[in-house]
Amino acid sequence: MRFLLGILLLMILNRAKAQNFTGTWDFKYRPYPTALPINVQLNIGKATEKMLYPANLKITNGDFIFSYELLLVKKNSTQLGIGRNKYPIIETPFKIKQWMPYLNGVLTLSKSKTGQAQLTLQRMWIDNFGLFMRGLDEGDEIYESSKVNMRDLLYREKITLIKTNSTPWTDPHIPRIVAPTGKNNIYYGIYDPITTKDSVVTLAVQDEELIDADTITLIQNGRMILNKHAINEKKFSHELHLDTGMNTLALFADNYGRKPPNTGNLIVKTSENMYSFDFSNRSNAFATFLVAKFYRAYSKPTLSYNQSIVNKPVEIQKKKIVPEKPIDRKTDVIANMHVENKQIELEIWDGQVEDGDSVSLKLNDEWIHQKIAVKKTSKRFYLTLQPGKNTLLFRADNLGSVPPNTAVLCIYYGDKTRTVYLDTDMKRDNILNIEFRSKTD
Repeated sequence: MRFLLGILLLMILNRAKAQNFTGTWDFKYRPYPTALPINVQLNIGKATEKMLYPANLKITNGDFIFSYELLLVKKNSTQLGIGRNKYPIIETPFKIKQWMPYLNGVLTLSKSKTGQAQLTLQRMWIDNFGLFMRGLDEGDEIYESSKVNMRDLLYREKITLIKTNSTPWTDPHIPRIVAPTGKNNIYYGIYDPITTKDSVVTLAVQDEELIDADTITLIQNGRMILNKHAINEKKFSHELHLDTGMNTLALFADNYGRKPPNTGNLIVKTSENMYSFDFSNRSNAFATFLVAKFYRAYSKPTLSYNQSIVNKPVEIQKKKIVPEKPIDRKTDVIANMHVENKQIELEIWDGQVEDGDSVSLKLNDEWIHQKIAVKKTSKRFYLTLQPGKNTLLFRADNLGSVPPNTAVLCIYYGDKTRTVYLDTDMKRDNILNIEFRSKTD
């Protein structure tokens, strides 16, 4: 019995180590023995939704500095998919973003001969993409040799990064990478969230161009749904069961088939609409993955008369809680809504890193709840609106360990739902304007 428990514990520990992607990873490259080294550093932040890793790629060569934000997505316990868009933060003295698609592919976790954790790049080779010679003659010709060295590193050199520490990468821009909103419109591979009432949706996968041996892998909330599924002429359909709350779906291109790139198209049908997530879309061309999000809205169970009396949620009573001293902050309107229901229900949770955020909520001129701890587990409460205009104000009590203070808010009114994203700090409040008019008005 002890032997079996020991084996089980060892398996758990090995699995935990295998998934320890967070931290700093380094690689050094010399084009020739006496050359100044090109240093490559990958900083990976904490995972959100079990699979989304924000990251920063930094390449330096003497005084030359190139820094990019990107998204990594967990494909399995030992692999991370590399996002197509490497968004430039710094590029000096010349630009190399045009060669960044050479790095598309996966990073595979293993151990070196000395026992160090390492990530090895496995490229999705780009053929006839017209990138190889671009950019060499742009700008000052004195950098031509440096450009050739940099391009060759990105294009064909073997890259194996060694882990130097496990400290998570932190940066104010992380929310725009893992949970982009309307104001943060940089596309890292994540589509806008879609809300549905369905517990089961229908999936279909098809090739938008030639049937050329493209294969795809599909992950839902860290669980594998399809593994290296071949896209062919046979009709494919699959019923996907959604978890309550947010469902993060990552569609991976396992290869580029016989004719690059992969042109798989994931079609999701709900009772409300049909949605397409397509690798042949220009923004996804030669991508390793794309991410779709489906929020399964909470549906209230039908209760018996006695159950409804015993279990009816208690409406939060309005309390006049006066802050100790006046706070002067700017306000950002995050949404304007019209509802026909006097009572609405709110659900709030942390859709990113659970880092100690808390918010206070004011309805019109009264504080109705203060210091709501924003966690991965959602919290629900009811509000009673007054006729006409209602102002719902969200105020950050702190910034948590990863600024700014962020949360996902879902509003249920009648048979409708709406999802908005809070983004507050110690200088900005968020406001949701709600116009209440009953059907009889």
